Amino acid sequence: MSNFRREIVGSSFISMTH
Repeated sequence: MSNFRREIVGSSFISMTH
């Protein structure tokens, strides 16, 4: 489950950066 949360955070971070 931790991995799932990490994926969401990473996706959000990339979206914000781009």
